Amino acid sequence: MQIVWLPQSICDNIGQTTRNFIWRDSNNKGIHLVGWEKITRPKRCGGLGIRPARDANISLLGKLVWDMVQTSRKLWVDLLSSKYVDGPKLLSCNLSSGSSTWSSITRATKSSKMFSLGVQVRDLLPFGSPLGPLLAALNHSSPMSIFMIYISRVDRSCLGSPVRSGFGSIIRNTFGHYLAGFSGFISGSSDILLAELYTIYKGLLLAKDMSIDELVYYSDSLHCVNLIKGPQVKYHVHAVLIQDIKDLLSQISVSLHHTLREGNPCADFFAKLGASSDVDFLTHTSPPEGVRDLLRNDAMRTLFIRE
Repeated sequence: MQIVWLPQSICDNIGQTTRNFIWRDSNNKGIHLVGWEKITRPKRCGGLGIRPARDANISLLGKLVWDMVQTSRKLWVDLLSSKYVDGPKLLSCNLSSGSSTWSSITRATKSSKMFSLGVQVRDLLPFGSPLGPLLAALNHSSPMSIFMIYISRVDRSCLGSPVRSGFGSIIRNTFGHYLAGFSGFISGSSDILLAELYTIYKGLLLAKDMSIDELVYYSDSLHCVNLIKGPQVKYHVHAVLIQDIKDLLSQISVSLHHTLREGNPCADFFAKLGASSDVDFLTHTSPPEGVRDLLRNDAMRTLFIRE
């Protein structure tokens, strides 16, 4: 597991053995009271901290990737570097043929790019810090690039009588850490679709300003998602706004998805916050009071019935 990319069948067998140990008794019988996905979560997120076999395999091979990227003074590093690739160039190398060890390292390198290392300039400095662009430039010019996928959730809310339309969104990294959020109030409108589209538009602008490279955007409006992903609509009442969103989507790497309303509590909080205020647009660089518990539950993927 430390030097070879295990076949998927072996990883599946290891996982099955682990599940049998946890779920079954001495008579080889048992009831699955807790899902495997929850068991494999970190302990701080309510799980048992048991890593899936594939993740453990990638993690151990990642140590070899790190040694090669850092050009450690080790005999095997010198041997593979001289034969296949020079140190830091490993991250952009497409050569996968070679020995079993080299093939395993290249596969682990590609898989590691799908995960966040958890260290970003925007994690270390407050949003808007004048040192941010400088450190970001230094970071991207370093030998090892850091890959991060950000998650944004969007929602809108109409409250009171007369109706007040609000919108809001939240941006987090893959570990559920809060990065930014915003809320706002749309004066003189009760158009829910407009609020939803406007939220996505403002969220994409914020992500662009934060220099976010990879973004996964969730909205609980399936109609809105279909309008944006679908063909151009010239005669729609919100055609201009929809086209503006499409233009922004072409400028950064974004995948737009539909989610259930019950899976969007944090964005719902910001939308209600916007509807209850008179501010057109407000960026929250730190989590407001009342949303911290929701953030924790959202990071643990806990679903609640929405009020």
